[in-house]
Formats: sequence, structure tokens, C-alpha cells
Amino acid sequence: MVEGIQALIVGCGRFGKNYARILSGLAKEEVFAIESITITRTTAEAAAKTAAELSEATGFPIHYNLVRNRADLADLLSHLRPEFTAVTAKDSAEGDSIHLPYSFDALNYGIVLCEKPLSNATGDGSSLHQIKEWRSNPELDKTVPFSLELPMAVVSQKIMENPELADRFQNAKKIVFYWVCRGTGRPDVIDNLVLHPWSLIPEDYKLLNADVNDKGETAHINLGYLVNGRHVNVEINLAYGGNFTGFSIDGFGIGIKRTGVLNEVIRLENNIEDALCDGNDLIIGKPLVDPVENPLGQHIVSSLQGKRIVGPRRTYQSQHFLETLKGYKGI
Repeated sequence: MVEGIQALIVGCGRFGKNYARILSGLAKEEVFAIESITITRTTAEAAAKTAAELSEATGFPIHYNLVRNRADLADLLSHLRPEFTAVTAKDSAEGDSIHLPYSFDALNYGIVLCEKPLSNATGDGSSLHQIKEWRSNPELDKTVPFSLELPMAVVSQKIMENPELADRFQNAKKIVFYWVCRGTGRPDVIDNLVLHPWSLIPEDYKLLNADVNDKGETAHINLGYLVNGRHVNVEINLAYGGNFTGFSIDGFGIGIKRTGVLNEVIRLENNIEDALCDGNDLIIGKPLVDPVENPLGQHIVSSLQGKRIVGPRRTYQSQHFLETLKGYKGI
């Protein structure tokens, strides 16, 4: 466990504010010895305003700095030397691809928890070059203090603790995921959404092939997996303009009802197509596991404890999956 923590949140927009609230709560409760929290924005005005709002809301003093690029971040890192860095930035030109260089810069100083994805995928595998050692060296999960923040990875852990659900995954013939989010006009539904259902697929599933129909705001993905010597067909349906998350295993419908930071895994009373039309708020049925509370908070606490829910090797797999969906054929 790290003591005397200088915490840094790089790119404190909508998601970064959630990190700040959780870290300030941990500091005030003295769960960890968090001495300071610093947030960054790309303009001085936004940084000062965000820090003031968070300080007032949390009752914990939030400091701020300007970070517009890697040079700014390098200066701040060398001055602050943070033991914990959350990377939640989005670059105006590079988008989420800025996560990768920012994360590696911060790893020189301490723990890094990075918002997904590690990088946008291009289909040429270029996003894998810097992390190629993460693919096959399991020791790096112990020695590289990096985690990718995938909320459904926390939910997946709880699901696989249920013997019936774990058995259904291990003996599945067909799994169909639906991930539908509010909003329209948002680009690249694959980079933005697909890692949520992907992180519910057990790690021992080995990807054989992928067929992608990407229409921008919607995508339908057919995947072939090998598990226990058997072929399993997995479909992932992504879309904006609604509000439903769930999946079926050989017709056994499961909804993931998200209310605030609470995630309930529910056996659907109706068929999944009807539940999809009704939306998240109307999911009804029997809970299958205990509710999963605040996955982001669990990621942060785990990282500060020196553990990794989604460590380097699994992060590589997530990035390779994104590249594969964009046409990459390498390993």
C-alpha cells in the first residue's frame, strides 16, 4: 500500500470528476494517506473552475494545473511526482489515443489507472507496439503498476462467483450481448462501447474470428470463440439512442440494471428483446448475485492497494480485440 500519496487526475472532465470525488472521500475517511489531489484541464479557466467546484462539493482541497500536451504533463510529473495518476484525458486531435503516451509517462512515477480504451484502434496494430511485452509476460502483471478501468470487469468477477452462471458460460453455445446507451451523433461506437460487453466474456475464451458490421452509431459484431475445445458464437450489438445493457446465454436472459453507481445482475422475467425495448429502468426479475457497488471506486482502491483488476496482460488483450475489430490480423 502506498503512503503519503500525491494523486493526479489528468483530464478532469465528466469522468475525471468521478475519480476526484472518490479519491477525496478516501482521503477524508483516511482509508489511504492521500496528501493532495491535483486535477488538470486544457485551459486555465476550466482547471480553476473545476478545482473550485470539486473542492466545494467534496470538502477536500483540490489543486489544479494546465496540461495541454505531453510536454506540459512531463513538467507537472517531474514537479509533483505523483504516486497515483488517473488518466482520463481526451485530446482534441488524438482523442482517447492520448491515454497511451500519458499512461507511460506517468508510469515513471507510480501507479496508473487509465480510462478505457488505452488507445483508439486503427486496424494496423500500431497501438500494440508500445505494449507488446504485456502480451505474453505474466510477471508484468505483478511488476507494472498499471490498470485499465473497465467497470464491467468488476461485474464479471461477481458473475463468475455464481456457480450456475459460471457453468453457463463454460458450456455456452451462443451468447448475445446488447449495449445500448443514451445519446446520438457520437462517433465510433466500437472504440467507445465494445469493451464493456467484451469484459464480461471470460478470459479463457480464445478468439478465432470476427465479422464486424459498423455503421457509426450502431454496430453488430459476430465473434467465434474456442472454449474447452468447443466453438462458441458470440454476438455483440452496440447502439446509441436507447438505454439497455444485458445479454443472453443460450436464451437465458440477464439484464444489468445500473442505477447511479449500483449494478444489479438480474434474471429477466421477459425475453431479452422485450427488455431491450423497455429499457434499463424497467428491468424486472430475480437478482442473480449481490449488487456490485461503485466499480470505479473498486478499481481505485484496488490500484492503491497494489492490485490490478485489469492489469497489463488483460489490457493488451483488450487493445488487441479493438485492433482485430478494425481489421488487424496479427497476434
